[in-house]
Amino acid sequence: MGASLVDIPFVHLIQTPMGYYVYDVNRNEVVCITKNAYCVLADWVGKKIDENRAFSLAPELLRLNAKGYLSANRPKEIAHGMAQFLPEKLKTGVQQLTLQVTQNCNFRCRYCPYSNFETDAQRSHTNEKMTLDTALCAIDFYFDHSRGVAAPLVSFYGGEPLLEFPLIKEVVKYSKKKFEGRKLRFNITTNGSILTDEVVEFFLANDFDVTISIDGPREIHDKNRRLADCKTGTFDMVVMNLQQAINKHPEFQEKMMINMVVDPKNDVDCSKALFVEYDVFNRDRTMASVVNTHYVAEDFMATQDFLTKDNYNQFIALFSKFRDVDPEYIPPLNKVRLNTFESNLMRMKPLEKLPDTIAPGGPCVPGILRLFVDVKGRFFPCERCSETSDIMNIGDLGTGFDVERCLRLLNVAQLAPNECKNCWAQLRCNVCAAQIEEGDHFSIEKKHQCCRGVMQQADDFLRDKIAMYEIGLIERRRKAK
Repeated sequence: MGASLVDIPFVHLIQTPMGYYVYDVNRNEVVCITKNAYCVLADWVGKKIDENRAFSLAPELLRLNAKGYLSANRPKEIAHGMAQFLPEKLKTGVQQLTLQVTQNCNFRCRYCPYSNFETDAQRSHTNEKMTLDTALCAIDFYFDHSRGVAAPLVSFYGGEPLLEFPLIKEVVKYSKKKFEGRKLRFNITTNGSILTDEVVEFFLANDFDVTISIDGPREIHDKNRRLADCKTGTFDMVVMNLQQAINKHPEFQEKMMINMVVDPKNDVDCSKALFVEYDVFNRDRTMASVVNTHYVAEDFMATQDFLTKDNYNQFIALFSKFRDVDPEYIPPLNKVRLNTFESNLMRMKPLEKLPDTIAPGGPCVPGILRLFVDVKGRFFPCERCSETSDIMNIGDLGTGFDVERCLRLLNVAQLAPNECKNCWAQLRCNVCAAQIEEGDHFSIEKKHQCCRGVMQQADDFLRDKIAMYEIGLIERRRKAK
């Protein structure tokens, strides 16, 4: 029929075994429709028929349109609303400082980007470490740029940060004096291999939150997390350290978070055994994620068996919202996803229509949410950025923030504005600048790849939302019998 984009409803269609649905982008709502309306709308979106024909074939669509649905409205401009406020916000609103106290590590984890010598997309482990002068200068900078933050946070990162424990102690001592009278917090991410009694007592005395990496039971953990010889597993030494720490200081268990990296080459249920065999691990204080392959050359692609079981576990996690389900049946990865899903669901607010100006993109405002300072005093938006990338560098301790670079990262969606304006998943976009950097520029090819991932994630989220609705419908029918 030759219909133009301005005549086409801005929607995404979803079919399940139980029904037919349309996600209205302008309203940010999912609506259940009949099969006939679904098929007619699919033809309309596919430009096989025009609006008048669609309304005549499916009066249901006409009624939806009269209520404000099926609008063809798209944003007119791609620009981040924080851009005009960023220069002032950088002066007083930096939420967290992360110090890279060393680039060295006593582990060589197979999925760690710093253990990867086959690509120059990231640095490798080195003997570089942060000097005390650089660390204290970073604390001074953070103090000056966090005056508007109620609870400033200083975090320690590596490599393995506890290799520089004496430096950490000096930094904490200086920071507490510098921030006296303010609610200063500390946290650290460690592999747990150097968790001595002195270290644990220091953490408790200074109210540290501690994240420790454990990937699962011994055979799973040791497959990827090995000592620097690349041969020796690390599970036994880490678990022994944790058991000794908690036996002597039971309160440490409540300050300890377990970070579990799931290798999709393994059985998706394998991590559950960790909580059965070892009571030192608290299931409720565990976060999990699948291996991030962005900077890793090795193949960590998921098997079909993994995906099938993962989908089943996700269904069980959703089902647990309606009936009691033993937590043992919900792996940590799916529990984290359920928590994320519920959080996203709460933030999914209905709209009248999309704003004229929008900025789909990643979750952070560069320099504000996290400020990562590497061993040389250079600034990056967070510790996940490549330290070999010029475009991700947003300043240094000598010159301060480079506001123009921060703004460029903030408005990364302007790399492909027309695509972003017309993307049905724009309200759920989490493309981060770090995912599409290519040294000194952004890659449109990488952005396209990320966009496909975003649309898949957005579709998965909407299907989970629909599944919750359908499960609830089944449960209500069951109780009514």
